[in-house]
Amino acid sequence: MSALSVRSLPKKVEQALAKELKKSGKTKSQIVIQALEQFFHLDPKETRRKKIRRFFGKMSEEDFTALQKANKDFENIDQSLWK
Repeated sequence: MSALSVRSLPKKVEQALAKELKKSGKTKSQIVIQALEQFFHLDPKETRRKKIRRFFGKMSEEDFTALQKANKDFENIDQSLWK
């Protein structure tokens, strides 16, 4: 486990941190770790499916229907090829 020291913390950041400490009841370390996890998209509660969706995006209903229609020919089996 590594440690991190922050020097010359801007006053507005220090004030926001103090406000969050009071509001949340968490430690400075907990708040900073949570902020870093959010910044680097490392939310431990985010499921694998959500990560993939966030990375690639979600297909619209129209696109899904068009994809199904385009792939319809691949579902047909040419019996003559299997003789």
